[in-house]
Amino acid sequence: MKKLRIIFCIVVIFLYLSYVAQAQSGCRFVAPDAEEWIENNREKIAKMTRPEWQELEEGYKWIVFTKLSAKQQYDFFRLKIEQVRDGFEWNEEEKEHIDRLYQFFIDNPDLYGEERDDREEDQKFLQNWVAQAMEKLKWTPALIAGIGMDCEDLLDKEGNVRVTAKFDNIDRIKLDVEE
Repeated sequence: MKKLRIIFCIVVIFLYLSYVAQAQSGCRFVAPDAEEWIENNREKIAKMTRPEWQELEEGYKWIVFTKLSAKQQYDFFRLKIEQVRDGFEWNEEEKEHIDRLYQFFIDNPDLYGEERDDREEDQKFLQNWVAQAMEKLKWTPALIAGIGMDCEDLLDKEGNVRVTAKFDNIDRIKLDVEE
């Protein structure tokens, strides 16, 4: 049971830190000129929406996401959860569960703000949300990650996400994430 709680905590931390979307591989694809691209596109990034982000080449996505403002990151995942909620046929219990996560986002527009990094009540909510998803709904970690951790679109209820075919000019970098 203790091991299961540790696993829940790890999943919750990853869920809360949604920018660790590809942590399963321990690597990110980053274009060698990504920092230069960021510098040359600051105005574009300051106004970037989730659909615009999705059109980026893979080598720019991660680093651009980290440069989005707290409000942009909030809107990004709020829209992602709306898309998940509305884009699939969920049973009533599943829909209510996704609605709880959505309502959490609506009630916490400062979720990605710096002053909010480690609020205990956020962690408790997310830990409970993940635990219920796994125990009551029998969702897999892949589906949970696809709903709330991965930046890309959820493709199915198995947890598969859209993979961009634009892999030009990229390097793999190791994330500072334990596997």
